[in-house]
Amino acid sequence: MKKIIMLVLAAILFASAQDSTGYRFGVAMGVNFSKIFTSDESVSRIWPPTYKAGYTVGVIMEKQINRRTSFQFGLLYREAGSKWGQPLFGLGYDGDYAIYKLRYISLPFYYKLKSNIGTLLKNFDFCIGLVYSYNIFAEKQFVEEIDPPPGEDRTYNPGPSNIRDEINLHEFGLTVGVKIPIGADWSVSVTYYRALNELYKDKTIIYPDDLNNKDTFVNSNFSVSVEYFIF
Repeated sequence: MKKIIMLVLAAILFASAQDSTGYRFGVAMGVNFSKIFTSDESVSRIWPPTYKAGYTVGVIMEKQINRRTSFQFGLLYREAGSKWGQPLFGLGYDGDYAIYKLRYISLPFYYKLKSNIGTLLKNFDFCIGLVYSYNIFAEKQFVEEIDPPPGEDRTYNPGPSNIRDEINLHEFGLTVGVKIPIGADWSVSVTYYRALNELYKDKTIIYPDDLNNKDTFVNSNFSVSVEYFIF
């Protein structure tokens, strides 16, 4: 992981040595499908984590370095989280499940390189970057599917619980993706994000009887967003 970060920083330093051509400012909004990834196969098998839909909105700034390279900064509101034990859209599962709802203020920093490969990919921007996020909301809710009395809702909902004091409020992550320009001011961005640090501060919350457990729980998401540069 350290090697990846060093490569990102090396690309940034190389681009910084080029001639500057100005700034652009704009807005971005989109949808993301987030999941809390775990390396614990026993958890994944019994309570399979699945994607939870959310949205991202914020402002962006681009610093053009030369014809092919640029930096992009952002200030974004981002929804994250996961469903556990229930496949996407609730299909094919009958039992207990949990929903994690997380919200962050994120500061993404991308290095963008314009492709010159072929006709189809010629104008695509390939990007790699680092993201710092600060958690502003964290909630876990268990939902139990039970057999109710006749005429009543089948879903028993015991209510949400605040878990903000259990998780790391500061998150650092790596993102990669592609940005597809549409005209001079519009673009569509498709990215994948993976956190570099653990979601939970202390995994004894999850494994009280296994203090040496090495399994990971980290945020991840796929995102599709539209960007518009106003000036």
